[in-house]
Amino acid sequence: MQHTISFPPDTNIKLKSFCYYTNWKTQSPDPRTRFDVEQIDPSLCTHLLYAFATINDRELKLHWSQQGEDNGKLGSEANGRFYKFTGLKKNNPGLVTLLSIGGETAGSAGFIQIVQSKENMREFAKNCIIFLRDRNFDGIDIDWEYPAAYKDKYTQFLEVMQDEFKVESTREKKDKLLLTIAVSGGEDHINESYNISEIDKHVDYILVMAYDYFGTWSKVTGFTAPLYSRKTNPMFNQAYSQDWAIRRWLDGGAHADKLVLGLTGTALFYTLKNSSQHDVGSPVSSTDGANKQLTYYGLCKTLSENSWKWTHVWDDEQKMMYAYADDHWIGYADVKSMQEAIRYAYSQKLAGAMFWSLDIDDFNGDACSTGRYPLISAIKSAIQIGSYIGNDSSSTVHMQNMSSFTTKKDNRKRLYYVRNAAANGYSSAVFLSWMCLCIFVIANLV
Repeated sequence: MQHTISFPPDTNIKLKSFCYYTNWKTQSPDPRTRFDVEQIDPSLCTHLLYAFATINDRELKLHWSQQGEDNGKLGSEANGRFYKFTGLKKNNPGLVTLLSIGGETAGSAGFIQIVQSKENMREFAKNCIIFLRDRNFDGIDIDWEYPAAYKDKYTQFLEVMQDEFKVESTREKKDKLLLTIAVSGGEDHINESYNISEIDKHVDYILVMAYDYFGTWSKVTGFTAPLYSRKTNPMFNQAYSQDWAIRRWLDGGAHADKLVLGLTGTALFYTLKNSSQHDVGSPVSSTDGANKQLTYYGLCKTLSENSWKWTHVWDDEQKMMYAYADDHWIGYADVKSMQEAIRYAYSQKLAGAMFWSLDIDDFNGDACSTGRYPLISAIKSAIQIGSYIGNDSSSTVHMQNMSSFTTKKDNRKRLYYVRNAAANGYSSAVFLSWMCLCIFVIANLV
């Protein structure tokens, strides 16, 4: 089925893509879900983030959180997971690798001691520089969930970190280490935790975690990361969407070219209270275990391996998919959802898109029958296409296995055919090289 996306004209940008690697998946007891650095395709994303290191709050230093991550300073014997991660740059010299600290499980642990004084902040920043440089990271990502009780100190902390990064860069004549933050896309957390306009001054990128609007706790069916609010149903909170989150950050004083739209491949499996009610917003069972989260590969297996006859529906209002069978209901983002999100990011002139996380996608390519990393590959392809046609006065992309997009330039309409890499067995790198070459040649011949 063909899916048409209209990219905005005159964007004159190319989005960046930030992808998180989660270190705890190396410990998965199931070899089919176990995920390690060696399984990362370094060509998929412009920025890779290693989640998570911990904070030694007594020494005000970074520390590894999983066995096998670190073995000291960079050198010929370096074989820890940190080094393997930053070593991915050997296969993609343009790749940027960041070390992320904090996360949902950690909460405020470690951060509280750091922000007790400016001296502590400065000492931690200097220790971070040593740690990051020794392990060849290009910067740090701070995921403090959430600094509501330390709102002003959080801003000061970021200011000190950025100042120290600039001082070290000037002194050592090296590229400045990047400072990014992962922030909430939820209304309450945004209001309570962030001085947006001040934060914006001190960081390089702001990664908005615009997901988890619905979950296993919800009383009705819904999507974890809808692109737009559900205006046709008054029972839905209008703040539950990626668009609302981005607009809130923009209205608060963040610059668009620092904002990164957070995406995820997590699906939500619900048990309906009434199998005849299967629209978005239908009541769900409150029984323990009746509702659960699925990875994207878990979603594909669920939809293909059981005896239920699924009906699939594209929800155009929120740019998401859902499927239902008997009293089962699954809401999820598919390839089309990712393409729509990239179109949106271009329309808002954002810095890029972030995907949580690599291990949620079909990283082995054996569950969804569309090749490895179908969601992240869709993000990459949409970014490539959007960056090329964004300067045309009119740009429309028809997405399917054999897709096309038309543009208008110099009052001449042109048609380009873009082959879907996963459907035809090409690696993403080969596909994109082929695509870009064809576009360049045809564009200059016509």
